[in-house]
Amino acid sequence: MTRIIRIPKRFYDDCENCETGTPPIVRETKAHYFIDIDCALSLLEDFTSRAGVYEDATGFDAYSQPICASARATLVALAKEQDWIDARIMANELDLAEIALGESLEIQNDYRFMNDAI
Repeated sequence: MTRIIRIPKRFYDDCENCETGTPPIVRETKAHYFIDIDCALSLLEDFTSRAGVYEDATGFDAYSQPICASARATLVALAKEQDWIDARIMANELDLAEIALGESLEIQNDYRFMNDAI
């Protein structure tokens, strides 16, 4: 299922220029991108982390101020979907736990089979 949010272009383009992982663009207008946040979690984490760096504009030069404003607007858009993002992260962690448990059970079964064969 796709989950689409609208964000300003400036911060997204800056991330692309710096080769930071970014969610895929679904649609584009003159000033905004509509991105699909139902993408790889690593892309979303990189993107959100970079926005957090730009959130506080102190320490950046005048050229970077519009990027900082765009990053703050991006974080606001992501915050509106925070419950969904958290649920997705939790589901991913549960899937990883199930995979680990399944591998553990396979190893135990292989060990039992080897002991029965001896």
